[in-house]
Amino acid sequence: MRFSSMIKITMTVVLVLVVFGLAAQVGTIVTTGQVNQAQEESNQRNNGITYLKNARTSLADNARVFVVSGLEEAMLDYFNQVYVNRDSEYGASLIADNGGTQDQDKLVQQSLEAAKVTQKTEMHAMALAALGRGSDFSALPADLEHFQFTPEELAMDSATQLQTASDLVFGETYSNSYKSVMSPLNML
Repeated sequence: MRFSSMIKITMTVVLVLVVFGLAAQVGTIVTTGQVNQAQEESNQRNNGITYLKNARTSLADNARVFVVSGLEEAMLDYFNQVYVNRDSEYGASLIADNGGTQDQDKLVQQSLEAAKVTQKTEMHAMALAALGRGSDFSALPADLEHFQFTPEELAMDSATQLQTASDLVFGETYSNSYKSVMSPLNML
């Protein structure tokens, strides 16, 4: 075989290897990009779960603190979370917008629906605690200011109103409602 033929064959083999090498690198870059994107979406879904859990925990804690102590900052933090921060909604959108599955969406929706029950109980307890403390309802957030008490609640003495408010957010019914909020989030 001639020397020039060997050079041509060698050059052809080198070129083929270079092309395959470049194709492999491009494939690796594309795959790495896809892996990075999937990892980022997973991180954002996890952030969404964290937002949902933290929001619910914060609401429960602030409601309980207000009921027990009357600390106005706890009540304001509660309503700030509900109407301004809205971390529950933000967390749900992080999950949905970052490749959340239908099963994950169902779990989020179950949690959000259950949260409506706990939130209703929390507001009831806070309103009843405010009533028991003789608060000026015109200075309270609208949900408390316009709360509709039962005639029985209005007839209670202040100590009973405060105890009933406490029972609402520390009782077994509330505890079960809270678990039904957190359980789907834990499954995520």
